[in-house]
Order: sequence, then C-alpha cells, then structure tokens
Amino acid sequence: MAKRQIVAMGGGGFLMAGDDGVLDDYVLSLTRKGRPRVCFLATANGDSRDYIVKFYEAFPPKRAEASHLPLFGVPRQDIREGGVTDSFGRPLSAIRDGLGFLKGSACPHYDGETDRRRTHNDCQPRHHRSQRHMLND
Repeated sequence: MAKRQIVAMGGGGFLMAGDDGVLDDYVLSLTRKGRPRVCFLATANGDSRDYIVKFYEAFPPKRAEASHLPLFGVPRQDIREGGVTDSFGRPLSAIRDGLGFLKGSACPHYDGETDRRRTHNDCQPRHHRSQRHMLND
C-alpha cells in the first residue's frame, strides 16, 4: 500500500489576493494523482460562507475532489488534541478537547503575538509539550 500523506496549510494559496494558483498546484502535484482529494477546514474565519465558496471555485471537480469540514457549532473545534484560537474573539481561548486526528496541540501566529505563546504554554500539561506545533508568521 502506498504511503498516505496529509499536507496541512495555514493560509496562502487560493485565499490570497492576486493568487496565481502556483502554491495550490504544487501541493496538488505532491499527490501524483489527476484528481486528488482536498478538504478545507475554515476555522480561522469561523466557517465563513464566502471563503468556502472561494475554496470550491478554486478546486472545481475537474481539478480535485473537494470537500469542507464545518467545525463551528460543533463542540470540538481543532483537528489536534488542543491548541490556542481567537476564533471566538478575544481573549484567546485554549482548546483542550480537540478532535484528536493529529497528536499534540497547535498555536498559529506563535511568534507574532506574545499572548499566544503564554496561552499555549499555560494550556498544555508539561508531559504534552513535546507534541506542540508552533506556527510562525
């Protein structure tokens, strides 16, 4: 059986103004399939309908097998076990009951916002700190 791979991106690609599709084309090419599966998790914008529409416009049926996973209104918001988010507004929220598809926790904008670093450090038990994913701006 071929090795399976998940490529996770935080921003960029089809959501960027003036996007020419190069980044999305590159990620799709990694699959070596004519019509790869692509799933959009619009958590950074609260499952915004506008962003979901842009996603489907960027990945029509000829290009990919596209789907999206709405997570707002669902009690658990993160694909990891936990993390930090401002999706519910400020102050930052610690997520301790994520979906657990990926081990550990995630913190976007880790180097760009000092309160994120503090919140992420405070919300994770010491024994889980080796499984943290800090995403820099």
